[in-house]
Amino acid sequence: EDSVPAAPMKEKPVYPFNKPPGPIQKPPGFVNNNQPKPKGQIYRAPFTAYRPGAHRGSKRNLCRCFCIWLSIVVLSLLLLLGIAGVILYFIYRPQEPHFSVKTLQIPRLAVTTSKSGDTTLSTQVSVKMEAMNANKALKFFYEES
Repeated sequence: EDSVPAAPMKEKPVYPFNKPPGPIQKPPGFVNNNQPKPKGQIYRAPFTAYRPGAHRGSKRNLCRCFCIWLSIVVLSLLLLLGIAGVILYFIYRPQEPHFSVKTLQIPRLAVTTSKSGDTTLSTQVSVKMEAMNANKALKFFYEES
């Protein structure tokens, strides 16, 4: 006997409570964002026109401009003074003068005691000093005292 194999049986899907699914219920207040919106509801940032000369004469800009120019002038003067100082340093090459004591004499040294018991010291000192100036372009003058 030739028999044709029987086709497999399709099983019926099982639904909760054996009901077929109906249309999907949406909760109250649900808004579908994928739908196109009417033109009145499209969000746009407020447009502000660019006007480059709108605040041109304000006092704030005038003060800012003055402060910037004053800073530029002061910094330029400091730079020029620094350059002049460096140039003068390299021209004159300043060095410290050297002092030395050649002679020191104490020709008179006296200690006296008064009747009240006070002791006093009186002296006379003679000093000869030599000053050597290593700077050729700079000169020092000393007065006798």
